[in-house]
Amino acid sequence: MKINFLRIQSISIGLMAFFALNILLLSSFTNEKRECVSEYEVQTLTDTIPDKENIVIVDRSPRFPGCENIFYSKEKKEHCAQKKLLEYIYGNLTYPEEAIKNDTEGKVIITFIIEKDGSISEMELVQDVPDGCGQAALNVVESMSNLPKKWTPGKHEGKLVRVSYSLPVKFKLTD
Repeated sequence: MKINFLRIQSISIGLMAFFALNILLLSSFTNEKRECVSEYEVQTLTDTIPDKENIVIVDRSPRFPGCENIFYSKEKKEHCAQKKLLEYIYGNLTYPEEAIKNDTEGKVIITFIIEKDGSISEMELVQDVPDGCGQAALNVVESMSNLPKKWTPGKHEGKLVRVSYSLPVKFKLTD
């Protein structure tokens, strides 16, 4: 009986921590009745040859610009770059008026390639949500091509490589 109580108590504490963290994260990005939430996800598969013959796991993932001159560990630089990417997405993504009018919610997924020179290419909407949500997310990703600084490219075995990225963006209306 005591073991079951402890197990239930530890599950309850874990769930409370999980929900508290999610509420904290979501509340910091709420804007009136609209909210665009981006889940950061990097696909670690990369094309190492221009004609895309071989796929390998990268040694260093590409990084969104803004953290190049910060003298941190590799992990802290990656965390900084993830934060900068989310700030860029949240700062430039607009919940489409048609989607607000129709109470449209859901997850959009955009994939793109970070090239060896840090530019982005092959942007593709692979999962859409109606009423303009997918296009809104795609527009933000496409706008990254116009940034003054490019991404830091990925590396594998000391060579710069092309890296495929997958960026899910959740559209959720709030009360």
